This record gives sequence, structure tokens and C-alpha cells, in this order.
Amino acid sequence: NVDSNGNSEDNNNFTQLFRPLLVELIGTTLFALIGLWGACSGGGLIANALSFGFALMVFTAGFGHISGVHFNPAVTIGVLIAGEMQPVLAILYFVVQLLGGIAAGGLLRLLLATKTYEACKGGATLLTKYAASNATGP
Repeated sequence: NVDSNGNSEDNNNFTQLFRPLLVELIGTTLFALIGLWGACSGGGLIANALSFGFALMVFTAGFGHISGVHFNPAVTIGVLIAGEMQPVLAILYFVVQLLGGIAAGGLLRLLLATKTYEACKGGATLLTKYAASNATGP
């Protein structure tokens, strides 16, 4: 059996649905893990920004043609609002992105020593630094 368009790979479910979801899951996990590891490296704001930036650059170059490398539910919402994505696929992207973030947090906890993990507060360094300005009351 030969397809009339000559490219049978584009017509199967794996290519159209599962491969982009798998890329979003693995990519979000690795992107968040690398970025959080940079936040916990003690290098400051520049190391944190560069770890996220370079990770996103590498993953975009490698996997951009497969899933669009959203890696963030906010990006997925923007693509959905722009009409470039089906709502069902956007919901599936959301689910795998959230699972990828959870997996990255768990892997970071497993890979870092307890003292280092507690010192960097799991990568939420900026949230804890400015928590006092968010407090309400006297």
C-alpha cells in the first residue's frame, strides 16, 4: 500500500498526537529541571536566567518542529487563543506540561543533596526573597 501523497508517516496517530505530547512531557521535564538546577547552583540571577535560556534554545532547535516547544501552559493558552491549536490538544498539552513540571520538581529533589535543596528552597528563590512585600496587614 502506497499513499497517494507519498508520506504515510503524517497520517498516523503517533505522529499527529502522541509524539508531540511525548516531546512536551520530556521537554518540559528537562527544561524545568535544568532551569531549577541553575537556580540552585548558587550563581545568582544570571546563572538562573542563562540556565533557562540556553535550555529553551537547545530544546527549541531540537524539537520545535515536532510540538512547537510550548513547555508552558501560558504559551499553550496563547496558541489556543490565536486559533493555531485544537482545544482538545491544548488540554492534553496542559496535562503533560503540568506532569512534566511535577516530575522536574521530584527529580530535582532526588538529585540534589538535602542541604542544597533546602538552601535554594527547591528553586523558588525569588518567591521567598520577595515574600515579605506580598504580606498583608500591619
